[in-house]
Amino acid sequence: MQLNQKVQYFRNYLLNESDEYRAEIKNEIYEYYFEIIGTEADLNNFYFLNHDNNIIDIEKRIDTLISKIIMHEHHDGIHNIIEEYNLV
Repeated sequence: MQLNQKVQYFRNYLLNESDEYRAEIKNEIYEYYFEIIGTEADLNNFYFLNHDNNIIDIEKRIDTLISKIIMHEHHDGIHNIIEEYNLV
C-alpha cells in the first residue's frame, strides 16, 4: 500500500465505530491527526504508517492506542498519550 492509501484507511477506520465509548476516543484521535496537527494532504504527519505493512497493522496500531488511552487517560491527556505512543 502507498502511504496515501494507508492514511485514507487510517482515517476511515477512525470514523467507523459502533461502540459509543470507542467512537468517542476514535473521534478525538481523528481530530488530533486531521484537524489539530494538519490535514490528510500533509503526509509527513503520518510517517509512522510507513512501518505498517497492511490494514491489519493499521487497525492494531489504532486499537493499541485506544487501549492505552482507556488505561491512562485519567493520568494524562489524550494528546500526550498519542505523542508518548510515538504516533506523531
